[in-house]
Amino acid sequence: MARRSTLPQRSRSANLLSTVLFIAAIGFAAAAIWVWYTDDSESRPGEPPPAERIEDIDLAHVLSVLKERNDDWTYSRNPATASTDQFNAPGQALQLDDALLFVFIFTGAGAEERIAAREAASERVDLETMTLTTPSGTVINDNGEPLWMAEHSNVMTILVGGDQALANEVAEALTDLP
Repeated sequence: MARRSTLPQRSRSANLLSTVLFIAAIGFAAAAIWVWYTDDSESRPGEPPPAERIEDIDLAHVLSVLKERNDDWTYSRNPATASTDQFNAPGQALQLDDALLFVFIFTGAGAEERIAAREAASERVDLETMTLTTPSGTVINDNGEPLWMAEHSNVMTILVGGDQALANEVAEALTDLP
């Protein structure tokens, strides 16, 4: 006598539903892959929309205006930040080849306070005696590289290395910020 399994048999409708759902999942995955590779949206990941107000400016906006002039600008990883002995705002680093650009973004309650803080700091700047240091205390500009300053809005930059043409390019790019 043949033995019957004690396990319940799947009904025909359960098998059909399982097959339909599997095919639908494959279709959704294919559609997602197609959208991923054919998306032509204007904004790319990592590119912020242009800053419309002084309060919106951050390092990504500064990098964006610099990249409009020279696409080789990047975030610097070593060093990533610096401080100076001449004012309190910390600087974040961008890099173009061997030149480092430290971006100091001044804060305040509103646009006027931010600009005033930057102006007050720029009055104290003496590039001949300025020392830039990493968080660990390493001096960045101890090799006699020239320092170049550019400022606009609530942003001040100190370029370590480079030349007058690059310093002019940085200063011109900053004017694209609000």
